[in-house]
Amino acid sequence: MGNLGRQLQSGSPKLKFQTIVIAIPLFWCMQAFADEWTTEDTRRELVYAALVAADWRQTQDIAHHPNIDEGNEFLGEHPTNGQINRYFLTSTALQLAIAYSLPSDWRRTWQSVGIGFELAFVLNNRAVGLSLNY
Repeated sequence: MGNLGRQLQSGSPKLKFQTIVIAIPLFWCMQAFADEWTTEDTRRELVYAALVAADWRQTQDIAHHPNIDEGNEFLGEHPTNGQINRYFLTSTALQLAIAYSLPSDWRRTWQSVGIGFELAFVLNNRAVGLSLNY
């Protein structure tokens, strides 16, 4: 798995192209099934965004802890702030785009699972000593 993370981290042009070729038609087709966006959808997205912001900051704190390795294979063991920023911006935009494109029942599930994962990441990061301080 470590080798896969390094390959993905390097961001090969072929991988980026394949991702775009798959993602654009997928999102375009998904739009046909999307329901109206609700206030509850917005609230769930805001909770998700707050947790992502905490995870993002904690991940940046890894630079101050050489004994702690990043567990996300896409980032590698000791990512730079640039890599961290690109990852969180991209993954957050992708999560929102998918949520917006889903029917309401699926959207609720998608958002709730995302919130659960992010909460687990934030709590784990805190347990190993990563900080939210700037």
